[in-house]
Amino acid sequence: MLEVIRGTVNDPIAIPEPHKSHGSYHWTFERALSVALIPLVVTPFVTGSSTPVLDALIGTSVVIHSHIGFDSMIIDYIPKRRYPKSREACQWLLRAATVAVLVGIYEFQVNEVGILPRRLSGLIFRYCGGCEKSVESLRRKEYIRWYILCQNM
Repeated sequence: MLEVIRGTVNDPIAIPEPHKSHGSYHWTFERALSVALIPLVVTPFVTGSSTPVLDALIGTSVVIHSHIGFDSMIIDYIPKRRYPKSREACQWLLRAATVAVLVGIYEFQVNEVGILPRRLSGLIFRYCGGCEKSVESLRRKEYIRWYILCQNM
């Protein structure tokens, strides 16, 4: 079935009614979520460990951030006036993918090791070629010195 364009290019667009999930409230939420991701992602690497709560916050925040970004892309590049069925299909596909990813992250968090390993020393020092065995016995203050030493090898 062909999609039909109603009206002409010169017809005015109807002004939508204000809603709290759109406009400035939505924009503010997007920016706040983006700013909140910075300390969420940096915290496990600064502290050297991760917790299930932090993993859950990182996982859901990144998925919600991605969903909002892809939804904005669909709204911007698939106009409802020109491709109403395609836009609706893309939005439902995005919703289904978001739910599937959230379920996958939940399953990974509950039944597997989680998003980040509990001890990040193995992850951080993986590239230093054999230093990870000795890193486990080091105190936390010496991690930076060992990291610099291993990078120079």
